[in-house]
Amino acid sequence: MGSDWANGIGKLVEMGTLDHEVLELWKSFREFVKTELDNENNLASKLTQRLVQVGSHFWKASPQNIRNDLKWLLCHPKDTWELVTYIEAAGRAFHQKDEIDTFIECFLKHVSVEGTSARENWFKALSFLFRTNEEICGWIDYSKFETIAEAILDRLTFETQELRSSLGKPYRYCLLSSLYLLRMREVLPESNLFELGIGDSLQENHNKLAEALMSSCLSSWLVQPWIPVGSYMGEIQRPSPDISEEFIKIFLWPSESNSIQYGEIESRVKMLKDIKSIPQSCNECELISRFVTMGMVIENGDNYEIGNLGEEYELFRGEKAKSALQPSIAKFLLGKAGGSDIRLIEKGADQST
Repeated sequence: MGSDWANGIGKLVEMGTLDHEVLELWKSFREFVKTELDNENNLASKLTQRLVQVGSHFWKASPQNIRNDLKWLLCHPKDTWELVTYIEAAGRAFHQKDEIDTFIECFLKHVSVEGTSARENWFKALSFLFRTNEEICGWIDYSKFETIAEAILDRLTFETQELRSSLGKPYRYCLLSSLYLLRMREVLPESNLFELGIGDSLQENHNKLAEALMSSCLSSWLVQPWIPVGSYMGEIQRPSPDISEEFIKIFLWPSESNSIQYGEIESRVKMLKDIKSIPQSCNECELISRFVTMGMVIENGDNYEIGNLGEEYELFRGEKAKSALQPSIAKFLLGKAGGSDIRLIEKGADQST
């Protein structure tokens, strides 16, 4: 049902999947939470904190008093642990401009003070805001957007360096906040927002973030393809140490093609050099020749087709590859994502814990 529970339940009732009583129960429970919070009237009490937390799960339909109290609590936490509760609750409940302005101000303040030690919940909640608020892109001026991009870039760079054999929560939340920040292109479609291949002297923070995101998604894909399922990490599989990373980067990233012309290979190699994923000295002709000799690639006129690959490459092909979040983000960066990729991301990646 995403972030609009009332609409989601209503549709399920219309379809006959749920009884009408479920919608009435949902409305009654929402009113109960709202009334109990009014009766409590004590921002310092544990009950208030729990009511605010529960109330935030109504997302867009969160009662106004929930959002008002949450706004104050986010700015005046008594301790760090309480702040963690309010961060994610704010990401779910905030949908008005003044609320989102407050959240972003708090986000930038904490990231500025705490640097890469800032709690990852900030980035998870930020992804909630950008995913569930269509108007948010028009509410953020370019200067603030650049500051947000810089904050995500710094944390993404740090978490990428920490990658070892699995993808931790902080890293996954960085991917999600980066992904939904791409929505800023909706209000500035004519600019070079998140464009790859921009010269170093002309790069702005969003260009740097795009390159870091593309490179990080590729490197983490080779560590562990992330296939989110519901509210947990999903199926965890480790790639075989026998794979050729160069082959995967050129022929399978971000999607596999049955037949590739030499010009497309050149373009892919250039992109990989731009994001510093392969050395500038890399020669595509030598690589292709090696792959042909090994039987991994078949030369067919001006086209190159994928030959016989072992089972160790299955993780990067077919449905498993299509279900992974990293190549889906890459396709968004390249402007090649479609409706299926959006449905994949809406399916529960942002709820992962």
